[in-house]
Amino acid sequence: MQPVVRQFVDAGIVTPEVLPGFRAAIDRAMRLRNSLAVELILAVGVFGFGWMVWTETSSLTTSTWYAIVDPAGRHLTLAGRWYIHRQHPHLSVPDLSLVLPALRVVSCSSGASPASTSA
Repeated sequence: MQPVVRQFVDAGIVTPEVLPGFRAAIDRAMRLRNSLAVELILAVGVFGFGWMVWTETSSLTTSTWYAIVDPAGRHLTLAGRWYIHRQHPHLSVPDLSLVLPALRVVSCSSGASPASTSA
């Protein structure tokens, strides 16, 4: 049991009667945390739906430093494009320094080693 989780037992918050259920809940949470499916769902949610939510839920009605509003709609200014790219990279191009190591882990866990693919 991890030290943080053990504190619940040591402090008496988790009694011996409920300890098996507590351990089962911790095991389920750890499996969920390590799930590739959850990682993929989060990635699709952030990269796929993040931009849509940001653009559709914004109620901007007047022009600002980052967007110009006219009858045709809202258009980002150069400063607005920079802001989106730098401050919210998940809404623009994915940061490859985060994506590529994840792909490497997936390819290595599938049995293909990086050394064997280069030959």
